[in-house]
Amino acid sequence: MTVANYPPVGIKPLPKSMYSGVWFRPTTIEQLVELPHAYPSAKIVAGSSEVQVEVKFMHEKYGVSVYVGDIEGFKGFSIGEEKGEVVIGGNTSLKTPEKACLEGCKKLVFTNESRMAPKTVEAKNTMEALLGKKWFDNTVLEDAMAAMEKDSPLGFTVPGGMPTYRKTLAFSFLFRFWHEVAAELELGTQEQQVDHEIIEEIHRGISYGSRDNDNPYKQRVVGKQIPHLSGLKQATGEAEYIDDMPNIEGQLFGGLVLSKKAHAKLVKVNFAPALQVPGVAGFVDINDLDDKRNLWGSVKKDEPFFAKDILHSHGQLIGMVYAESAAIAQAVAQLVDVQYEELPPILTISEAIALTTEGFKDCDFVYEGVAMMGGQEHFYLKTNAAAMIPRPEDREMEDWSSTQNIMEMQEFISPVTGIPSYRIVAKVKRMGGGFGGKESRSVQLACILVVGTKKVGRPIRCMLNRDEDMMTSGQRNLFQAHWKVSVSRTQICQCRKVL
Repeated sequence: MTVANYPPVGIKPLPKSMYSGVWFRPTTIEQLVELPHAYPSAKIVAGSSEVQVEVKFMHEKYGVSVYVGDIEGFKGFSIGEEKGEVVIGGNTSLKTPEKACLEGCKKLVFTNESRMAPKTVEAKNTMEALLGKKWFDNTVLEDAMAAMEKDSPLGFTVPGGMPTYRKTLAFSFLFRFWHEVAAELELGTQEQQVDHEIIEEIHRGISYGSRDNDNPYKQRVVGKQIPHLSGLKQATGEAEYIDDMPNIEGQLFGGLVLSKKAHAKLVKVNFAPALQVPGVAGFVDINDLDDKRNLWGSVKKDEPFFAKDILHSHGQLIGMVYAESAAIAQAVAQLVDVQYEELPPILTISEAIALTTEGFKDCDFVYEGVAMMGGQEHFYLKTNAAAMIPRPEDREMEDWSSTQNIMEMQEFISPVTGIPSYRIVAKVKRMGGGFGGKESRSVQLACILVVGTKKVGRPIRCMLNRDEDMMTSGQRNLFQAHWKVSVSRTQICQCRKVL
């Protein structure tokens, strides 16, 4: 069967204006079976949980997608009296399996394991452990749990991550369902009671709060209840953040080109595929800054704005494209052709540092150990955002950033642009949370945008999405200190070293 014969009768593609690529909506299982012959790489979409992860975070592109929500055979459930089984449709809501299993629990067969991995598979070991066994027997439950462990061998590379959480969630569903059935059928005995705390729904009332404004000790200023200056605006949604600011005439939007490798040589970067898309105005990369201006850092200026030659982390900035809309900029950033030569990744601090024993050879007593401190992600509510507006009249540059350090913005924007710091007008609308995470890390985005603004002569703004922010901000890094000290027999410190 050829592609030209498609779509089959009864299958109508959705309008292309609504989605990227082509979508089909079969209404029968027979039509669904025919489609893969014409489109072997078509993506089957039901609830789309995994698809959304793949499209948004893994940037997958699907030319043909098939929606199976209109196939009647995939909806609802049926109870087979002869075989003693409950068959649940492959595209049902979570309420349907619960209802089906409660109605057919005496003949229950687990037909699949859902929402754990990209593919639906039969839980054959779990089925064998339950079929024909007495319900509400703890031994049977333990055997079923052990069997489910074999049926769900999720590795840590599973798409979407969190394999331990997913497996625990599946086990908890079975555990709770086991007790719900026992309670529904009154299977509890004097020796083995049903634990109703396991199955009772937790109901929580509507949250509310109040404030007592009465303070008998208040003075004219001290002790007086004063509302936060922006409290009412933030509570009502009227507070304006950088991304809420009205667009300026001629404004462009930035999209970051980030490394997809943790450690690699940067062989080649080709922006041509992105520049061919309508609405794209240009790009900036390492070629727009000399080596000196490309380095920055609050304490030591050793961090590059744009990667050069070697990539040291996944998410390291390679360049930025700017376009007429944020959607175009983010989309075309994925079209930039980046070629890598992968190097062995350095995954721990121990791999990155070299220990030495020099100076300790002739010591009487040597003591050593390791002190560690975990890393932290500030996870502010609003991600980093910035807008750069050129003011050519007085050779000024207006910087709107979600930063905790206006002076540092001036300090780094000035050498990047060649504009004196007193002509850098740095402003903060409001941050949306910082906790120290925007003390210095907001500099990188602002300086990248200002390079583009100076190059094209137009305002450019950008607000990072959450994964971009976490990859590029660097967080508060973890620390590992190896200490070593030696003393003589007379209790005199002879040598010490900390790495």
